[in-house]
Amino acid sequence: MNDAAPSANHAANHAEDLRGVLLRNPARIVGLLHRLRLHRSLLSMRFEGRADWHTSMIVAVDAGHGRLHLDAPASTPMPMPPPGTRIAVRGRLDGGDLRFGCRYTGTILIEGIESLAAAIPEEVFVLERRTAFRLNLPPRLGLPPSAIGREHPTHPTRLLDVSVSGAGAIVTPMIDPQIGETLHMHVQLPGASVQTAAEVRSTRVREDGVRV
Repeated sequence: MNDAAPSANHAANHAEDLRGVLLRNPARIVGLLHRLRLHRSLLSMRFEGRADWHTSMIVAVDAGHGRLHLDAPASTPMPMPPPGTRIAVRGRLDGGDLRFGCRYTGTILIEGIESLAAAIPEEVFVLERRTAFRLNLPPRLGLPPSAIGREHPTHPTRLLDVSVSGAGAIVTPMIDPQIGETLHMHVQLPGASVQTAAEVRSTRVREDGVRV
């Protein structure tokens, strides 16, 4: 599970990017692209060598052929760039920023609408922007272990922090958490025990497990 590593370059340029992760696992990247498509998330795209950014969205993901299809902006200057030109893409999902680059391969009609075909990116940088105050849960509180799992919360996990919108925890690598999937949790809080389900927003491999 070496697919979610912190980006040193981004962290050096922007202190807030310390919460960013660099996704390199192909399955997770495809899953993220599908979520962008299903949510019809608006993206900003720019061809390499051109100054203008254009609004677009993902209209299809063809994992079998390693392609994604972006809605072709009506204001894209003509002629189109040659195949192989890099496209810079920015967007937002679940309150976080994401950025990736992909290689333009040509245009294609999907249901009669012109779209830009591009190679699925090899990596995607995801930067979490927290919108709610998080309460840290240090070990000195002596909380009993929480639990997490796919069908049932059977794997012990250590809760790191909690907010009105989510929580951070250390889980065993055996779970292999996938961004976008739903896990079942038994959360142990000071004075409360909660059974709930949660969607995985980010992952980061650490020495003591996987932070989700």
